[in-house]
Amino acid sequence: MVLPWVRLEYAQALFSYSRLTGDSEEIVATGEQVWMSARRTGNVFSPGPWPQEFLNAVQRMGGDVSRALVA
Repeated sequence: MVLPWVRLEYAQALFSYSRLTGDSEEIVATGEQVWMSARRTGNVFSPGPWPQEFLNAVQRMGGDVSRALVA
């Protein structure tokens, strides 16, 4: 999994799944998700800041958090 960026309340995650066969590795599936950080007030959701622990993890993986929504 790679988290290349966090922009405002959105984050992108890229996935690839591999199969190990003997001495080789074959990519068998890839995928992408977009995540959102939100706050809930009653039954209404609105954009919310990312937890600092999440941003720290994205940075450790080499992702760009320079435009992330923070508290």
